[in-house]
Order: sequence, then C-alpha cells, then structure tokens
Amino acid sequence: MKRLFASLLARQDHPAYLLGRMAEHLDVDLAEVGRSQLGTRLVRMAGTCRACPNQRLCRRFLECGDTARGPAEFCPNAANFRAFRQRGGSPAARPS
Repeated sequence: MKRLFASLLARQDHPAYLLGRMAEHLDVDLAEVGRSQLGTRLVRMAGTCRACPNQRLCRRFLECGDTARGPAEFCPNAANFRAFRQRGGSPAARPS
C-alpha cells in the first residue's frame, strides 16, 4: 500500500500528486498523516483531492511557491493541512 501511494504521489497526471505537492509545499509530513486515525485521514484527503474541482487552480497555486500563505482557501483539504502544519505533524483538531 505504501509503495502504491508513493507511486501515485510521483505521477504528475494523478490528483494524488497534488496532495503530495501541497503537503511538501506546506511542510506537512504525509507519513505522519498516514499514521493518524489508522490511515483513514490520508485516504479521505486523497479522495477529496481526486474529486476536487479546483485541480487547475491548485497547480497554479503550487507553481507560485509562496509557502508562507499556508493552504489556499479553495482547497477542500485546507483544514487538514492547517491541523498538521500547526502541530508539526500531529493533528491539532479532527477535521475530516
């Protein structure tokens, strides 16, 4: 499972790639997210990314490289990214 997810994160044509890029951009450790709630949070985040209508906007946001801004409000995973970013990897809250 870990290898499969890692390979999806590397595929630029797959929405999971955007999840990986956003996590990297915000200095969020996806391995830590994966350990949260027995991995269900990471699975939900990946599913949200896959169904996101803002993928094009996300790519443009990531290309600008402004990490100080935090996750963009258009991102349906923004609350999850903020939770893990605030605690250095540990969730500050339990957003879905």
